Amino acid sequence: MVEIIVRCVNIVFRQIGNYHPAIMTASEYKAAIAALGMDHHMAAKALGIGLRTSQRYAFQGAPRIIALALEALAIKSKGKNAA
Repeated sequence: MVEIIVRCVNIVFRQIGNYHPAIMTASEYKAAIAALGMDHHMAAKALGIGLRTSQRYAFQGAPRIIALALEALAIKSKGKNAA
């Protein structure tokens, strides 16, 4: 589901011509996956990216689309915990 959202948002940004991949810092990325209780393997699978890409984001930062996807995962996990 998150993969579909990521792809759709990516397509929309490219179509409007304002695709500026604002960066999520490496420390923000690491904090976000830790807060979700994920390691790099789990984050890669949930985000539809490769393991090495997840590891690279932890050192170099991640595109804004990944930040949005992680935010969606956090909202989704809150909904499961509330139920």
